[in-house]
Amino acid sequence: MIHHGVLILLRSHRKILLIQRGNIEIFPHMYTLPSGKVDLGESARQAAIREAKEEVGVTIKEYALQLAHLMHRRKENGEIWIDFFFVCDEWGGDPLINEPDKFTRLDWFVCTKLPGSAIPFVRHGIEKINENSIYSEFGF
Repeated sequence: MIHHGVLILLRSHRKILLIQRGNIEIFPHMYTLPSGKVDLGESARQAAIREAKEEVGVTIKEYALQLAHLMHRRKENGEIWIDFFFVCDEWGGDPLINEPDKFTRLDWFVCTKLPGSAIPFVRHGIEKINENSIYSEFGF
């Protein structure tokens, strides 16, 4: 089975928003982008809009999401994922921690100066976007 994920780069003043995961099982205390799984019957853009609202409380219109990168990824457990990285320069509302049980903080980072605690595949995707690369593979 192939899973599909979405990751959203909210950009403002040459910075991107990252959220820090809490003390949870997968990637504890590491920084990530607002992200999640595409649900059955949902398009990748619809999933990105939903995840951005759920995780950081912002409202995004479909036209504001631009596909920037596609990643074919294998997790350590062997699961295969196709990840859609969208950039977004326009949204409604101020980002906030909307799921305090999962995330502890949000911060803006220059996209070429990511924190050392960024999740590796997320860092890889952002670096590829910085290189204007539309496709990459990770974990193979």
